[in-house]
Amino acid sequence: MENSFYVLAESKINVTRLHISTWDLLREDALIEFGVELEKTHDNDIALYLITPSLEFSKTIRSLHYELSDQTNSRFIFNDTIKSVSPFNKSDNRDGAIVSFDGRGELSILAAEHEFDGVALKIAMQLPERCTERIYIRFLLEIERKTLAILKHGIARSSYIYDIKINEKRNLSDVVHKYITKNKLYFCNIKQCFCFHIIPDNFEISFVDNSKVKAVRKLESAFSKYLETVKSLKKDRYIIVFNKDESKEGEEKTYSFFSVFNEEIIGTSQVIVAVTISILCNLLFAIGNFRVVRSDNISWFKQVPVEYYCGLIVLVIGVIYIFFNKRLKNESTT
Repeated sequence: MENSFYVLAESKINVTRLHISTWDLLREDALIEFGVELEKTHDNDIALYLITPSLEFSKTIRSLHYELSDQTNSRFIFNDTIKSVSPFNKSDNRDGAIVSFDGRGELSILAAEHEFDGVALKIAMQLPERCTERIYIRFLLEIERKTLAILKHGIARSSYIYDIKINEKRNLSDVVHKYITKNKLYFCNIKQCFCFHIIPDNFEISFVDNSKVKAVRKLESAFSKYLETVKSLKKDRYIIVFNKDESKEGEEKTYSFFSVFNEEIIGTSQVIVAVTISILCNLLFAIGNFRVVRSDNISWFKQVPVEYYCGLIVLVIGVIYIFFNKRLKNESTT
């Protein structure tokens, strides 16, 4: 699946931080998160546009301001100690909140309206009166696919290829180019870009860009509260690969993150089945050789011991199981 992202606005806007998180989940459809941190502008109304092929396969799109207004969730997402959370609406945090960090100062988590018009996700923000100098929005896209990666199947393993590109103009399709021109949009200047891949812990990391990868660690169990609809997060079977890149002062930079992860298809269970089948077949063939006395007066196929037939049946069933199970795994990830 193509993973090109374009972050645009109706005026020239500086994005201080862009967060992209992909979720490859066990037996559940994939997720992708998109978070933007902006500096406060003089205009109280801000409109951002996100264009990515992932939108075409999205089942639901929702803002995560409510989740991020929770102190526990924000501590894990922003990796900083929380001093306080002050909702814009004093009665609850459903309209967003101001989160005060120990090391990063204050950040306004905004409840933004959104609309997908078939090409772009338009995000409209209205700054509240108590808005801080830095504002943040974050959206979750639930995708009707098992993975966002380019999937390559082999005999013994599958490869998940992530080629994330942000604001790469040479990849613009005619449809996107026409949309940008018609709506008079500008590419946002992104100062820092963070790319996270959440994958099952049985995946092997085949390739990552060492200059951009910052950490690989187990996904904390606290994320099951952050995304409560993802049931498999409670199983504690995920790792997170954290990539980061940034532009130099005054540079308008495009970003790319390339990673490859492998999943073994023929695993421990298939190997155990294969070894067991081999032992059973050898035993059956050996028993047949000991028991049968061959005679030249009887045709050979009438002298084939029943153990040989049993061994062939066991062999066929085993081969069907191993390769049928492999096929089921392949289909579950496409």
